[in-house]
Amino acid sequence: MNLEMLKGLGVSGNRIKALELLSEGPRTKEEITKALGLHGHYMYHVLQELAESGWIERTGEGKIGSPYRYRMRPVKKIVQELVKNP
Repeated sequence: MNLEMLKGLGVSGNRIKALELLSEGPRTKEEITKALGLHGHYMYHVLQELAESGWIERTGEGKIGSPYRYRMRPVKKIVQELVKNP
């Protein structure tokens, strides 16, 4: 999925940067925050918005010593949902 397509679907700014990073594989919020140089609290909201809009999903149990990991959902599923619910 290219940058222009993401912008056309209403994704912009740091959300695109987070998706680009997650396209390389699952990451914790801390890993994403450090890689993008953003504040942790702000990154929490970015990830929450991406999850609520169906772009990413959270995995893991979130227990101490085992933080949640975020991963990008398969593009095919995202597109199918966009077609069903425009």
